[in-house]
Amino acid sequence: MSAGKASVARGRAGLAGGPRQAPRTPCFTDGTLVATDKGLVAIENLQPGDRVLTRDSGYRAIMWIGSRKFDADELSLYAELQPVVIEKGALGADTPSRTTRVSPHHRMLLSGEAARAIGGESEILVAAKELTFRPGIRQGGQPTVTYFHIMFDDHEVIHADGCWSESFLPEASVLDQMSRAQRQEILAVFPELALDEYITSYAPARLCIDSAAMVRKLAA
Repeated sequence: MSAGKASVARGRAGLAGGPRQAPRTPCFTDGTLVATDKGLVAIENLQPGDRVLTRDSGYRAIMWIGSRKFDADELSLYAELQPVVIEKGALGADTPSRTTRVSPHHRMLLSGEAARAIGGESEILVAAKELTFRPGIRQGGQPTVTYFHIMFDDHEVIHADGCWSESFLPEASVLDQMSRAQRQEILAVFPELALDEYITSYAPARLCIDSAAMVRKLAA
């Protein structure tokens, strides 16, 4: 993908018609420390154009940032919106390096034997909600949460809170659940995503696993 190089945008928009259904959007939460070429920066302080450390492409410029706050009433009504809490070291030695919180559908990078057991590859991306059977990983307990999306010219694996996880991937099911305003912000940067064939060409950085059955092979 390359159309995003012409412009950048930042937005704070809601879901289409409000949170009548829980979004599948993969997101970080406020307070997450993201590795950039200027050191660690809290995600809420990042701007389009800032350069973030990626696993595959070095430092890459952010093309779009979006955010959405969920209050106590929304989280009470839709418990599935609650973030997944991953304690320090729950994904490996000092990984993450501090407790991190992500949206349930945000995918975390697994590597080595764990990745091969689930997906047959050396590295895979797994939805955080499917990892809650592991010690130190749980969902819920937040009175409010603000979710942040970071998008690049390509789907990337980025370093945040001392572990690797995905950037925003504009899947059709995700875009459909975003507000019209937020979709328009993304299309202003990536106009080709208005066509279904271009959405599918925005390839995932790794094999993405969202199946609970596949992930729970590790628990067997």
